[in-house]
Amino acid sequence: MFLGTDYLGFAHVILGILFLGAMKGPGRNLWVIEFGVLCCILVIPAAFIFCYIRGAPLLHYFVDSSFGVVALMVMVPVWKSARRLDERASEKK
Repeated sequence: MFLGTDYLGFAHVILGILFLGAMKGPGRNLWVIEFGVLCCILVIPAAFIFCYIRGAPLLHYFVDSSFGVVALMVMVPVWKSARRLDERASEKK
């Protein structure tokens, strides 16, 4: 059981490092933000599939999928802002 949490923690650190590039230059690293939006969307079906496999109670389905919904509410405005930055940068060239 503890081995699984080590890999989960490692994955979170790696994803955090990935988003440092988006913080440094959101317009140039738009793909990182799009990747984050895609991950948020994929959390929803993954939560339902894995909760079913685990035999989790119905409430867990919605709690687990809510992480993707809440993160999506944060990521979509960030994505729109980064797209505007990218468009402005490409207009200046």
